[in-house]
Amino acid sequence: MHETNEIINKWKEVIDAIKEDPTFRPITLESWNRCKNLGVNADQLIYTFLSKDELIQKQHENYEIIKAATPYLQHLSLSLKGKPHMVVLADKDGWIIAVHGTPEDLGGKAAGLYIGANWSEKYIGNNGVGTALALGEAVLVYGVEHYGMPYKGCTCLGIPIKKNNEIVGVIDISVSNEHAHPSRLNLVQACVNSIETQLSSASGEDYDIDKIEKLLATGSLLSTTVHDIKNPLTIIKGLAQLGTMTSKNDKESEYFQRIVGHVEELTSMLNNFLSFFRNEEEGFSKCSPTEVMKEIIEEVQPICKVQEITLEYSIKGNIYTKLNTSLFKRAIHNLIKNASQVLTTGGKISLRIDCNEKHLHIDIEDTGPGLPSNIEDDIFKPFVQGRTNGTGLGLFMVHYVITKVHKGHIWFKTKQNIGTTFYIEIPVKEMLEDESVLSQNEH
Repeated sequence: MHETNEIINKWKEVIDAIKEDPTFRPITLESWNRCKNLGVNADQLIYTFLSKDELIQKQHENYEIIKAATPYLQHLSLSLKGKPHMVVLADKDGWIIAVHGTPEDLGGKAAGLYIGANWSEKYIGNNGVGTALALGEAVLVYGVEHYGMPYKGCTCLGIPIKKNNEIVGVIDISVSNEHAHPSRLNLVQACVNSIETQLSSASGEDYDIDKIEKLLATGSLLSTTVHDIKNPLTIIKGLAQLGTMTSKNDKESEYFQRIVGHVEELTSMLNNFLSFFRNEEEGFSKCSPTEVMKEIIEEVQPICKVQEITLEYSIKGNIYTKLNTSLFKRAIHNLIKNASQVLTTGGKISLRIDCNEKHLHIDIEDTGPGLPSNIEDDIFKPFVQGRTNGTGLGLFMVHYVITKVHKGHIWFKTKQNIGTTFYIEIPVKEMLEDESVLSQNEH
């Protein structure tokens, strides 16, 4: 927390200095000189757009980078939900080939903030895309540092994307000045690193997942997101505790205590979320997987009842082994939650658990619409979203917990308008009790 406050304080000092004198940063003065030499009129910028056919051609030419970048553009835009912003992908010549966010809130097409526009410095002055291309490195252009007058209310952060050491594009985040924050740099850089890893692979499809895991583990992306969530939770908890102390009757006090309890549970979940990427044996303990599954079933039954979802299950075997119980439960919860979110009233979720002396087998079947065919091959990759309001990290985490933490396997079968079944197989590490058979079925 101390380091975070120190970074923010330094950020505020830099912003105050920029407001006092925009040219105090050499990078700004140099870019202004380039713009002047290019003949850019700060008051009358030239907005240049591709025609519809030209845009389609550009997108076709850059299909590989668009496909690799799209999940990350969506994630970055989601992190700015509720704030005026643009997250754009530009090609190596500065043409905007993909846009996410609310460009109309920043000026839209009338200000050149639109798909198909060219953001090179020669057209609109220094900015996250044009200046990143000119310098070949990450740039931040704050408000009054923009050469073009229409953009002085915005802050741009641009980072070039490279393949084989050559720039192939740029990702840029543009937000109103009041929403500019230094943490965005780590977030965008993490996304660009992952995109570059994917692009550098021979097929353009299989990228080094271990590198992404290490990237997330270092906190470049994950820690920023988690701490953004934990900060308001801390405030909520403090207000609830204050409410407990000042409440006038037992009922009010009980409500505030429940809020405190739920916040503590959420905080614990976030801490567990961060621990997904630890490779050590910490967190493993001897337990009965079938008993753990029964605990999970008890926890999800109320949710299913509220949504009028039929929950069926069968449990076979009662062998003790070693599991990271907290992470294992979180992964199974995630799969069941995903199933419940795609089911309509009257849908059904079926769980089949079989724990023998060699493996723990779990099947989770739903009667939902099936997985979208366009994401089936990438479903366990980070930032691949099956729902518009998802984060794209849930199934990636499930895959990590099953395959990396527990050295197991997970796969699925899906049929459109029939449903999806996820299959899990985890090796049993140690048998401590004789097998007994339990069968239950609840509707």
